[in-house]
Amino acid sequence: MMPTAIAWLLARPWVRWAAGGVLAVAVFIALLFVAGRLLTTTATRAGAQTERAATAEATIKNVRKADEAAETIRHDADLRREQCLRYSDSPAYC
Repeated sequence: MMPTAIAWLLARPWVRWAAGGVLAVAVFIALLFVAGRLLTTTATRAGAQTERAATAEATIKNVRKADEAAETIRHDADLRREQCLRYSDSPAYC
């Protein structure tokens, strides 16, 4: 059996309304917390994806420049010899 004080409190409508209000506020705060965490996670993932795309684009540009430079050296004998002399251990290898 319930103690008399608790039974008296539960019999009052304002106590039930207050308890319901406290519960509603607690649920609302919990939902705000969860929504904030989800939005933060989503924003972080979107930022990381944007950064990866920019890095990939820069890498592709660098590879294209390197390919163009290699093609130029492949067709120009003077440039080929100059590159060989620049990076070789011994000029005799060129």
